[in-house]
Amino acid sequence: MSVFLIASAGVAVLVYLIQPFLVETREAVPASHRGVDDKNAILDEIEDIDLEHAAGKIPDAAYGHIRAELVARAAQLLDVEAEVEAAKPQPVRAFCSHCGKAVESGDRYCAACGETISASRAESERKSS
Repeated sequence: MSVFLIASAGVAVLVYLIQPFLVETREAVPASHRGVDDKNAILDEIEDIDLEHAAGKIPDAAYGHIRAELVARAAQLLDVEAEVEAAKPQPVRAFCSHCGKAVESGDRYCAACGETISASRAESERKSS
């Protein structure tokens, strides 16, 4: 009886130790990259469906339907991507009042002409890039 308990405990420990190697783990993908992966996957599917249709593996009727669906999904992803890009704050750039070159926020001197940059000396009208 004790041999059976020891063997059972050993099997349980062994299963516990090798479990991480048996389960496929998916690497965490940042949210900003998920759309890119989805878009690339759809573009790959469109390319595959085009090649299979050209090889005669997919009939015209099915090809047209499947391709239209994939193109619609790709367009939807591009629309979402454009909305996300438009929602990002646009950088505000300041310009040197002496030479007109762009200066970074926090700069005390213009990198182009060496003029002192201050809130009163930088152009009051800030231009977006």
